[in-house]
Amino acid sequence: MGAYRKASLGNELCPSYANALREYESETDNLSSLSRDIEKRNFNLLMYNMDMKLLATFKAKDVDLDAPDFDYASFKPRSAIRAIVFDGDKVALIYVKEHGYYMLPGGGLENNEDVHAGLSREIVEELGCEIVITGEVGCIEVYFDRWSQRQTDYCYTSNKMGETTEKSLTDFEIK
Repeated sequence: MGAYRKASLGNELCPSYANALREYESETDNLSSLSRDIEKRNFNLLMYNMDMKLLATFKAKDVDLDAPDFDYASFKPRSAIRAIVFDGDKVALIYVKEHGYYMLPGGGLENNEDVHAGLSREIVEELGCEIVITGEVGCIEVYFDRWSQRQTDYCYTSNKMGETTEKSLTDFEIK
């Protein structure tokens, strides 16, 4: 059996989530706002974790045999989400002009953000559309030497919903 990584799920997949969260929050009413936010994040991670299969790990030596050795154990962890977004028979990709490659839309999770909320936010920013998540693919671990970062990309399949609106790309995505 392969390696697995944890990914938290949002309330879209479990109708009882909202009821369980309300009950949990009523028990933490006397905590400060910051403590409640931390407790809510812990609640989400405890209640809605799933194992996602690790599909691949990429390090510098995997793409450049002359790359120097790095102390990968010291790399900072980062979680990101990506989606294969279907629009009929088309698949959305982001082109990174400066480096000449395509990537799946998605990006890093922000503080206290669950996987599905983060993916929806990233897709609206990068593609200008809403999606419905239809399944999971697995995760990929990528070591970014220039940032000393170990990023785990959780990848899902999805379908585009509705019309496309204005995108909000970062400088890295525009270049």
